[in-house]
Amino acid sequence: MQRRGVIIRTEIPERIRNHVETIAAETGTTVSDLGVEGRDGTGLKTEIPWVRVFSRSAAPRATTGWYVVYLFSASGDRVYL
Repeated sequence: MQRRGVIIRTEIPERIRNHVETIAAETGTTVSDLGVEGRDGTGLKTEIPWVRVFSRSAAPRATTGWYVVYLFSASGDRVYL
């Protein structure tokens, strides 16, 4: 679980951040408005970890707005976009 947390919270978001200029250009937004975050639970680990790419102005929280999200299966062998 600890390794999963590092992958979800750090490694995948860093890889996506390497492409924010392209994402911003393709979506018609600015690099400064794009955010990338991964969560595997606050406190207790959640069964379904996720990583999202979002607009800081339109979707500042995971419960607000629209965004692209990668959902990972509980077993970790599948990912859904």
